[in-house]
This record gives sequence, structure tokens and C-alpha cells, in this order.
Amino acid sequence: MQLTPRAAFETTRKGEGQNIMFDGDVQFFFTGLLRSIKQQNFERYAKRASALKQVDIKLPVREQAQWGFQILLFLGTESGGRRSSDTVKASEGDSKIEVPTYSIVRIRPKMDASIEWKRLSLSLSVTPRYLFTEETVTKEHKIPTPADPAKLVTEIFLRTASKWRPYGEATLSVALDHAQHFAISSTYKLGSQPPNFSKIDTIQSGLTLRY
Repeated sequence: MQLTPRAAFETTRKGEGQNIMFDGDVQFFFTGLLRSIKQQNFERYAKRASALKQVDIKLPVREQAQWGFQILLFLGTESGGRRSSDTVKASEGDSKIEVPTYSIVRIRPKMDASIEWKRLSLSLSVTPRYLFTEETVTKEHKIPTPADPAKLVTEIFLRTASKWRPYGEATLSVALDHAQHFAISSTYKLGSQPPNFSKIDTIQSGLTLRY
């Protein structure tokens, strides 16, 4: 078990919803859950190096792992509050609204799992976050104008987010090099994320760089 406490600052891309929090994570380790290709190859290298009593050796291709998996388990907590009340404007038009301060008490279980076969990998990340307090967030929708019902304007209003707010990602990737620093990946994202907890249902694809 490993504890990682830290301070966190949470905001949107527009700098709205500035939350200051304590963010703590506990990671749990269980035997047999960390069997990635990289981990298996390291263990085989260490065993071979120990048997030959040499460090500068290479693991033969026939001895390298072809498939692997790993499961990472976390339990986190987020506690704090909104820094100050602010006026938030709609993304379009002149509509705006005052967002008050609020307290934050959340629990954040998380599971990261992946399975690999050669350069192909499928990973899943699930975060079933639970909000113990009601957090004030904003939402936008289109409404007709009184002068011209055929014309729509963007209206911003307040709503509350509480209880279960799950979020998950599923990623399929293909590494382009042996060291797996470059990969083509596609990720499906579903759920809602703080601080505004807007609904997310999207697919993102592109080139991934990992070091």
C-alpha cells in the first residue's frame, strides 16, 4: 500500500470553477496483478543476468514476453472548496450568472487495467467518483428570444452535482517502435469530470508520445 498526499487546484479551460483541495491517493498492491510485458522482460533479464553473472547482456527475442497484463487499484479523496464566488459568462452571447462558493468532499475509487499482445494494447480506466456534498456548477442551453422565436441564444444557469459521478476511458493503441515511445491510439471517453461535471461522450484518436 502506498499513500500519496498532495494539494490540488481544479479549474476549467476558461479558468472558471477554481477549486482548492487536498487530494490524497492510496494505491493497493496485490500479488500477480503487475504482469506487463515490460515487467516480465525485466524479471527474465534479471534472472538471466544473475545466472550468467553478467550485467551487460541482452535478452534473446525468443525469451521475451509476447503478452502481459496489469491491474492498478486506488482509493482517493478530494476535499476542499471553491476559492471564491465568481461571475461566469456563457460561451456565446451576453448571458452570465454568479456562482457561489461551496464545499467539496469526494471519494474517488479508481481502477486502471490493461492487456498487451506484442505491440497491441487495450486499456481501461474507471473512476466511480462519489460527491458527498452538493457542488454548484453551470450548464448552457439554447432558448428562443422573445423578439424572434426563430432565433436562439445561449442561456447559462446553475445546477447542482452530487452523489455518483462516474467517468471511464477505454483505449486501443498500436506501438510504432520496439520501445513503445510512439503509438497510434484511439480512446473512448464516457461520464463526467470535475469541476463542472459536464457530460462527456466522445472518441479521441491520434499519435501518442510516451517517455
